[in-house]
Amino acid sequence: MNRQVAILIGFLLLVPVLAFSRITGDMFELIWPTQGYVTSVFGYRQNPEGFHGGIDIAGQTDAGVSAAQNGQVIAASKNFCSRRLGKCVKIDHRVGCVTVYAHLDEVVAHVGQIVRRGELIGTVGSSGSRVSGPHLHFELRCDGVHVNPNPFFID
Repeated sequence: MNRQVAILIGFLLLVPVLAFSRITGDMFELIWPTQGYVTSVFGYRQNPEGFHGGIDIAGQTDAGVSAAQNGQVIAASKNFCSRRLGKCVKIDHRVGCVTVYAHLDEVVAHVGQIVRRGELIGTVGSSGSRVSGPHLHFELRCDGVHVNPNPFFID
């Protein structure tokens, strides 16, 4: 293994630890934002190739998507957040972390709205590019870095 790859792997393993120690499990627990099963995990994958900065949760079109934690909506796109993400909602949790809910069918939250954990913000869909079926793409970003959300889920 060359030195650059070793450094990258070390960094990727350290980021969740730093984020977790900074915000602690007691302060930042997430609930699952929708019902369904995980079809794509966080991290590097072979098909499609590349880094996957979140998790994909398969679900029924129009199933509810809820805020995973309290916060303020900083983006709510009824059109497209981006070509890749499609319709999405981004919530700032005021501890340096933002959650992203993408490929939505419908967005019901609006920018500036204060949301509580469990509050409806949209519905599962298949908007955006490279989407193979209805699902929620869910991301946790702390200080702009993608972090594996799995250690933060409480149920």
